[in-house]
Amino acid sequence: MVISVVIPAHNKSELLRKCVESVLACEYPSADCEVIIIDDASSDDTAEVMRDLQRSAPPGRVVLAFHEENRNAAAARNTGVLRARADVQVLAFLDQDCSVPPDWLERIKTAFETRPEIGYLGGRVLCKCRNIWQEWALYMSHRVCDHEDYQTRVIGTNMAFRQTVFWNNFFDEEVAYGTDETEFVFRLAVQGMEHAYLQDLVVYHDHRDNLLELIRQRWAYGQGEARFYAKYGFSIYHPINTYMLKTNITFGVAIALLLLGRDWLALAAGLWWGRYLVKYARVRYQSFLEGEGLPPWKIAAFVAINWLLDNVVMLSKLRVGNPI
Repeated sequence: MVISVVIPAHNKSELLRKCVESVLACEYPSADCEVIIIDDASSDDTAEVMRDLQRSAPPGRVVLAFHEENRNAAAARNTGVLRARADVQVLAFLDQDCSVPPDWLERIKTAFETRPEIGYLGGRVLCKCRNIWQEWALYMSHRVCDHEDYQTRVIGTNMAFRQTVFWNNFFDEEVAYGTDETEFVFRLAVQGMEHAYLQDLVVYHDHRDNLLELIRQRWAYGQGEARFYAKYGFSIYHPINTYMLKTNITFGVAIALLLLGRDWLALAAGLWWGRYLVKYARVRYQSFLEGEGLPPWKIAAFVAINWLLDNVVMLSKLRVGNPI
């Protein structure tokens, strides 16, 4: 089975090298795999690193493409699809800040060969966390996909599609902002296409390791979600957003009453805010934190950080005119 691995690149050249080398080291016939790297107008030495990777690999193993202007990951993925070799059967997608184990390609091949009914698949994203911010990103962004959210989405850095999927479908470059893969597979689901989730299909993600970077990431995610809901309407949004909205409203009311000197009313509003916060935390965390054995202080930290970052998402959505 011929597999093309598409990797969008924008700066972070040192991580890109590690990513590509991990794919080239996979235990898979070199004649049946190519790595397509798309430089989305990087400002560092990414282009030089890409050419070095191409020179050091067997001929035809590493394919390069360049965007003159920075577009987004969705555009880079589309470019990669168009640059794939003519006999490709599967297109796999990986982000530049990730690496894969030696059996990654073989597991993708086996899944598609043994399950002819599926059009695409996804897997887990793990992290060798160095601090609480990376643990936050791991639990809140990716492990949730092992549970209820995975019914409607895949993780963009560990997904693969049959080449036939792209006969009539491409990533929506207008949605972008980290939501393009969600929108893409939503379209496929509407078409009735079946997919699979593989617990043993794993990639390792070098997550953002500080709060400021997480806030920047969530700001972009909020804009992507806003464009997603603007395209499809509000009827499909996750119930988590309802609790998030109620939590924000009651918190704002409590602060306003406190500033107006209505202390008792502010206290009542604060208690109501706490009620919604608890409900929100249960919806958000219970299904994938149960049984993890996390200490109470760490769970409390995740709740606090999540509320802060989801407020950033909410503000980002408001910025593009979509409050849900």
